[in-house]
Order: sequence, then C-alpha cells, then structure tokens
Amino acid sequence: MAAHSAIAPRVPSVRQNFESALAIVARFIRSKDVSQKEAEHAVEYLQTHPMKVGDVQRALGVKSPTTIKKWIAAGRFPGAMLVNGQWRLPAIEVYAMRDAGQRAASLALLGGPQPRGEYEGDPFEDLI
Repeated sequence: MAAHSAIAPRVPSVRQNFESALAIVARFIRSKDVSQKEAEHAVEYLQTHPMKVGDVQRALGVKSPTTIKKWIAAGRFPGAMLVNGQWRLPAIEVYAMRDAGQRAASLALLGGPQPRGEYEGDPFEDLI
C-alpha cells in the first residue's frame, strides 16, 4: 500500500497509475526531480499491482482481449495468474513487451532486420 500512496498524488485516476509509475522511474533514470525513495516506491508498485487484461490491451495497443489471452496461453507472460476467474499480468512484463515492440519498430524504420516473406503470428515472438 505504501507504493500506491507514493504515486497517487501525481495521478488523477487509478487507470493512469501504471503509466505514472513508469514515468517516475524514467525520470529517476534520467536524474530528473525524483528521489530514489520515490523511484523505489514506483518500482514496488509495478511489481505488486498486476494489470487486468483490458489494461494490458490498452497499454500494448491490441484490439482484442482475446489476443492477450492467447499470448497468456502461449506463455508470453510467465507471471500471469488467475484471480477470481480473471487474468492478472505483472506490469513489468507488460511494459517490457511494449518496449521490445517499440524497439523492433524503430529497427524496422532504420532499415534493421526485415521479415522474411509473409509473417503470420505473434509480432513479439522473437523479442521475448
């Protein structure tokens, strides 16, 4: 609970807590106006507050929650757990996947490795 109170004053709604925690950690890494204690609380929040499938869907920009559930079944989120019949995913794993996808997109724009032929499947497959 202490982690929630550390980031709550900076965030107007609960839905933004994950993004807020990430922003705090990023500012700390860049040595911007964030104390080490505040960054530790943000990391603790990310580690202890699992995300719902809908939140994961929005964070990754995926159109269907079914896609997220297929990725869970395929083992893309090893820390995923069922809580009262609903999937919860570790925020750190979700944002690591998002960042890996953004790095892959950047590489493609910069003329990085190109896909061979037609590709059907998980776009994050090779990144995890």
